[in-house]
Formats: sequence, structure tokens, C-alpha cells
Amino acid sequence: MIHDTLSRPLRRSTLLRWGLTLALSGSGALRAVAQEKSAVKMLSDAQTRFGFRLFLALHSRAANQNVVISPLSVALALTMTYNGAGGSTRSAMAQTLALGGLDEAAIHQGAAELVQALQAAPKSSKVLIANSLWSQKGIALQTAFVRQAEQYFQAQVEEVNFAEPRSAERINRWVAQKTENTIDRIVSPEVLRDALVVLMNAVYFKADWQEAFDKSATRERPFTLGDGSRKDHPLMAKQGRFDYYETDAFQAVRLPYKDDFLGMYVFLPKADPAIFYRQLTFENWRQWLGPRTFARRPGELILPRFQVRYQTQLKQALGALGMGIAFGGRADFTRLVREPAFISEVVHKTFVDVNEEGTEAAAATGVIVARTTAIAPPPFRMVVDRPFFFAIEDNRSAALLFAGTIADPAG
Repeated sequence: MIHDTLSRPLRRSTLLRWGLTLALSGSGALRAVAQEKSAVKMLSDAQTRFGFRLFLALHSRAANQNVVISPLSVALALTMTYNGAGGSTRSAMAQTLALGGLDEAAIHQGAAELVQALQAAPKSSKVLIANSLWSQKGIALQTAFVRQAEQYFQAQVEEVNFAEPRSAERINRWVAQKTENTIDRIVSPEVLRDALVVLMNAVYFKADWQEAFDKSATRERPFTLGDGSRKDHPLMAKQGRFDYYETDAFQAVRLPYKDDFLGMYVFLPKADPAIFYRQLTFENWRQWLGPRTFARRPGELILPRFQVRYQTQLKQALGALGMGIAFGGRADFTRLVREPAFISEVVHKTFVDVNEEGTEAAAATGVIVARTTAIAPPPFRMVVDRPFFFAIEDNRSAALLFAGTIADPAG
């Protein structure tokens, strides 16, 4: 049975994996776990490290476009899948997910503790984490894999016939339900046609600001787009005291939600955004959010009201980060299913709405595992426009009847 839990994260690092746009945290909580070496802390650090690497890989391909991911969602879906990998595939996924320093027991314990930590509901906020496992009817999943998915990820396990379009509809309804209808479609019948297993994660977040923005102060103001052009857009405004931090590369502010341990960090790069993104590493992130960086200061904040939907396929980015073997014919998922299988795609979709009252955000990640025989060879192009060799052979006897080079096809 699935656990769709309304939850209060007890550790700030646990929720940093929402990504750059939504780094949910609380300053006191970070200090409380800074010296803790528990499995959940180590897994949290691994997911945060992976999350920034994935974000930067996607951002590098679309520097002037919106890129909003949920590293938490992607990491949970892929960690479930990792439990079904073996051999070199397992090693490559561990390297990509930054799990190299964790043994299997620590990963499982960390996942279980993370889910447990997210079960305590906040007073004023809503966080929901849900996992599910969908398998093709007639395909025997490895018993140990299913047990791990249920025990450590509280995953719902369902059998479907992926050849039927209604299977995609069932998965999409599940995602819509777990994300309060903010994400209504993530997979299509075409994506699932050759699937053996689909591993799905959903994350939902909603919280009001500790101090709302005054709607009467919101004005249409010029906003410079990523390509350098400008357009008018509603910008909210607030004066007061903020947790603020500034360096040569950026300005940053923390906006707390009513549950103070949750907060949004907004980083504004200065003259050259590329300098900031080069500095955006796990180590710097931990330093920036340290106990002596953000300080209470008076000031004025002008922030866009925004709503963004983002969808991407992660296969290319994850391959570039080191787990390309999982997407090809040499993939080993024998710990998941008995027959040869590979990851045909990893789909990811997010929704974020930031306004005067607060924030609503959701994400869903689907890992589609298919039969290895379903891999289609890439198309080729052969232009015979120069001298070439040919041969004619009787395949029954292997007798070579003709062979030659054609340097001038006109004779």
C-alpha cells in the first residue's frame, strides 16, 4: 500500500534537493545535523550533490530558458531503480547518484529515515512524497527488489498491460492525485509501449509565507529576459528585515514560510551569471548556507510573481553524468527482472507557483525500464559518392562470385 504522507521535514538538508528555485530549509535544523553522520544525512548529502550536478547539466544546454527540477524526486526514483541494477550498471548509477560512499544498508536505512522524517506533518505547510512501481503483467519481478521498494520507499506496486493506452491513463491519474492535480500527464502510451517496469515518484509542496507580500504593492515593472530583451511583468515588493547574504557574485535572501524551518532561498547573480553558476557546487552551497553567512538586515525585496511548468527527458543529461551504460544494451537490471532490460527513458515534470501568499510546487519523475530487444538502432546515412568495393557471394556455399572496386560507375 502506498504512503502519501503529509510531512514535516526535520532536517534542512533533507529538503535542499528541491533544487535551486526551491531550497526548503531552516537555519537551526542545519546546525542540528551538521555533525550528524546518520544514514539519512549521508543520503541527503548525496542527493543534494547529485541534484546540483543534474541541474547544471540541464542549465548548460538551456542557459537562457527556465530550468526547474526536483532533485529529490529524481533521486528517489533513480535510487529505487538502482536497487534493481547489477554489475557495471550498478557502479555507474552509484557514481552518478553520488552513492559511492554508502553501502546498501546505509542507502536503505537513509531512504527509510527520510520517508519517516517526511511523515510528521507541518502545522501550516503541506509536503507529500509518494512512490509507485508499475510492472507488465506476466513479468516476474525479483522478490528482493519488490520488498525493498515497499519497505524502504513505501512504494505502491501494481500490475498493468503497457500495450493498452489505459495503462498510461492510470499512471497519469496516480501522478495527478499525488500532486493535487498540478501535474496531470507525464507518460504517454507511446513511451510505455515496450516497458517492463515503470518506477514513479511524486512530490508536492504548498506553504504560505511567514509574512505575505502586500498585493497592492505588486506592480508591472520591466524584467530582463535570459536573451537580454525586456518585458513588463508583475513584480511583488516588500520592505522589512530579511536574512540576507551578498558576495562578489550574487545577492541572496531567505524567505521563511509559516513553518519557519521551511524557506525559499533566492539567489540573484550579479553582472555575469556564468560566474555564479561556476560556483554552484555542493561544497559552496553548504558554505553559503552556513551559520555565519545569512544575517538579519533591513532592506527592500522586489521579486517576480511567477508560475512555471517544466518538462524534460533526463536520459541525455544522466548519460553525460556517468550512467550511460544503464541506457544501452549492456545494462544489467537482473536484480529487478529476470530478462535483459535497460532504462529506455527518465521523464521529469515540475510545476512551481510563487505569488503574494506563498508557494505551491510539484514534481513527478518516471523511470521506464524496457526489454533490451526493444532498443532500436540509430538511423544511418551512407552516401556512395566515391570509389567503392563490392562483392557477390553465394551464401549457401560461401563462394565468392564477383568482387571489385568501382572507381567510375559510368564505365
